[in-house]
Amino acid sequence: MRIVLVQPDVTECDALAERLVAIGHDVVMATEDAADALSAATHGRLTVVLSCLDVAPDRALVIVRELVADRHLRGVPLLFVGGTADALTAAETEFPRASFTRVEQLITAVATMRL
Repeated sequence: MRIVLVQPDVTECDALAERLVAIGHDVVMATEDAADALSAATHGRLTVVLSCLDVAPDRALVIVRELVADRHLRGVPLLFVGGTADALTAAETEFPRASFTRVEQLITAVATMRL
């Protein structure tokens, strides 16, 4: 599975990416903006956009918004993990078809997504 991991905090992004790579997934990180992830989208099929809302959720939502606006990523499932009640409400309001889970359940959620 090829995953775009959206997390403005590079340290947090690296930790999540390591866990996903360890179980066999290809991870493209989007930490500053959507440009790198969009470039990767044109070189292979992305299967999920995963965004952690624990750190800098407002910035993460901006990056997700940029990603889903691109025609290469239309229809790619969104998965949000973690976050405060306010961050979750904002994400649910803007992306009502997204999936939501806790960080502790991240690996299981990604492994069992129907794509």
